[in-house]
Amino acid sequence: MHAPQLDDPLSVLRHVLRHAPERNLVYPTELYFYFRFRAGHRWISGNLRFTDAPASILHIGYFDENDRSFVRASSFDATDGVELSRSGPGRYAVSWGGIAREFVLVSPARSEPDLLVTGEEFVADIVDDSGHSFVLVWAAEPSTFRYVLNPHALSPETLDPIPGSTPPLFVGRESRFVFLFDESGRAILLGVHASNIRANNYYDGPFDQVPPGFPLKDKLQAAYPALAHRSEIDPHGNYLGSPGQRVAISPYVPYDSIDALVTKAAAGHARGATALQVWEGLTLAWRRANLWGEELAPDTALGDLLSK
Repeated sequence: MHAPQLDDPLSVLRHVLRHAPERNLVYPTELYFYFRFRAGHRWISGNLRFTDAPASILHIGYFDENDRSFVRASSFDATDGVELSRSGPGRYAVSWGGIAREFVLVSPARSEPDLLVTGEEFVADIVDDSGHSFVLVWAAEPSTFRYVLNPHALSPETLDPIPGSTPPLFVGRESRFVFLFDESGRAILLGVHASNIRANNYYDGPFDQVPPGFPLKDKLQAAYPALAHRSEIDPHGNYLGSPGQRVAISPYVPYDSIDALVTKAAAGHARGATALQVWEGLTLAWRRANLWGEELAPDTALGDLLSK
């Protein structure tokens, strides 16, 4: 078989379809089907996106993992010879060049009202490409989003308790997601391993899984005050000055060391902070710095974060 011509998105699409199973599950809420393959000495990562599947348009984007300057993207429809048609509820058939594959768009599990605590508002049910089901909630005070693990959905992995952690912290065996359990017994996403974020893999966090089209502008501006100094956004959180880019809702910490998270969480808990206050203190500085592209000082104390 011939290797794909990386400068030709149609060639890459053919390669992906040829090597995909006959039936594929598309978990992400934003309708991405991720792929990764080796081309000579290069590792290529990318996705097929089904946001415009009802209009029979298929999007593709990919990049070289070791050379981020190499990025390609395109969109295809029947005029390109790419047939995309609905084959059933939440099912689409893709065919091109004599290859046909089916893609099943998995719907998120519906959350229950008892997942919310006083002061929170439901935003969306999220299916992350890690396989975890989250409920994205909004808290007006202290103006933040939270990813709460949906206990009514089947978990894709075991969560192991982290010894000596207070408040209780748990870590996913595969994803390395770190969850904090609050006073209501809910698991809130606290940390995502930094190596997964850099690799842009299945475990890089649910920031890119928020459904498009939600009226989130006011909430985003309240959660991320730095937006006022960066770029104007539309009602759905898309940057007006940067087509194809949107605000990343990432209220969690990128971490390299679980021990460091445990130490900071314990320090806040020892000072009388509630579990939610500990979560807020640990994530606040990152959420503020994230839009500026700044690195956090490794010795930032939880007490300093809680006082801001």
